[in-house]
Amino acid sequence: GGRSDLAVPGNKGPRKVYQKSNRVFARDVPEILRDEDLREYFGKFGVIADIYQPVVNGPRGPMRKGVAYISYESMEMMRECISKSDNGVHCVKGFPLPCAEAEQRRNVSGSGGD
Repeated sequence: GGRSDLAVPGNKGPRKVYQKSNRVFARDVPEILRDEDLREYFGKFGVIADIYQPVVNGPRGPMRKGVAYISYESMEMMRECISKSDNGVHCVKGFPLPCAEAEQRRNVSGSGGD
């Protein structure tokens, strides 16, 4: 069936019809990689609005979860980043980071541990 809820190019309505994310989700991020390292690498693909590395409480205090969200200023920049990956993997300072388009944040109350 035809989808009628998609934004049609050229129409003057509001552009954000459905919530899509401009963020790239990177996994396997080692502790040694700082936000600056990620900004330097991922900045090649577009203007970075924000970098977020979630922190959890580990046995020896706060530790990073090993994931990062890289927010671009536009969808196109995020897609450029994904398309320039090697089968979804970007190598940052020698570390292979599997990357994908980030899901929109959903309201999840409890999160299970790995």
